Amino acid sequence: MTTQISRRFVCTVKQEDASLVPQHEENGLLVIKSLLPIKLGFEQKTVIHSLDDNRLYSHGPATLLATRSMSVFSSSIKLLAERHYYKTIIAGHLSGMGVPESEWSYIFGRIFRVVDVAVPNVVIDVTISDVTTITYDNHARTAEDMVVSESLERYRAKLIPATKSSIEGLEKVRVDNLEEEEVEQQCSRPKKRSRQSCVICLDPLDAARTTEEQDSCAEQEVTINRLPCSHLYHGECIVMWLKINHMCPMCRYPMPTVEEAKPLQSIT
Repeated sequence: MTTQISRRFVCTVKQEDASLVPQHEENGLLVIKSLLPIKLGFEQKTVIHSLDDNRLYSHGPATLLATRSMSVFSSSIKLLAERHYYKTIIAGHLSGMGVPESEWSYIFGRIFRVVDVAVPNVVIDVTISDVTTITYDNHARTAEDMVVSESLERYRAKLIPATKSSIEGLEKVRVDNLEEEEVEQQCSRPKKRSRQSCVICLDPLDAARTTEEQDSCAEQEVTINRLPCSHLYHGECIVMWLKINHMCPMCRYPMPTVEEAKPLQSIT
């Protein structure tokens, strides 16, 4: 099985139904307000891409990281001469939300494309998604110690790895030391209930990383790692992941990214 991990930013911009524009009467005349409300949202999500059927599957709900709201004059923001001013305002919001500056130009283009044809007083929703895509190819053969492909190197600079000490300090758990009920679900009744799997490689947690399937759970001596959020992974899988991305693949629990400074020893 080949596993590839990639990261990209997707910006979706849309305006609500223009027929819902609030209308006001002043002195018997119909007046439409000229403000243009804009809502910004920044989220993270993980998508599974299976090459077997070439389909994308959402890996749990998106995690909303930050939101911002602003209202501008519709007639003003549509003027090319005012674009730089409004880009500066939007850039301030994007910076405060944690959106990488390298993505701002792309986001500006998406926003102003909708602004140019926007109806006043109707909300424009801007959703910026930080998407991690895990691609699986069950038919590809790889080396035994390979969990992710060479394409990871292209994204290493954009992702923040966990600290070396936090990776080395991960709790190690033996399958036979897990709770008895969990072991039964994983080993004793495979036909009734699927065994818990490592979401990175998709292999069962209680399966040794060998070419031959072992007959029983009792014969296995498999060590797995548990993150502080309690999620379990094969040791080699999660170590490779955390060397590139400091967040738990399942719940995005953040592992430390900065090594703690060692206390200075006093000289006597």
